[in-house]
Amino acid sequence: MVALVEQLYDVRPGDDVVVETDDGTRVAGRPSRIERDEAGVRIELCPGPRNAPQYRVRAVRTPGGWESPRVERRPMGGEWTDCGELAALA
Repeated sequence: MVALVEQLYDVRPGDDVVVETDDGTRVAGRPSRIERDEAGVRIELCPGPRNAPQYRVRAVRTPGGWESPRVERRPMGGEWTDCGELAALA
């Protein structure tokens, strides 16, 4: 898990990113937003045209360490919903 968090911190604007969840869902795209702070890291991906769903990966730092990174999905104009645990990042 720590290796995945380190990979998230290495993502830069313009990188091609492939995210895979623990249930096998795969999403490819480029980061549209990257946020890094003391609470963790959040990366939003736009995998298609403007009206396509957006995806984000988030890793949250807690006093006890890192929570498992999660992948979330948001349809156009909708709310973020959980897609599963991040299993791979390329």
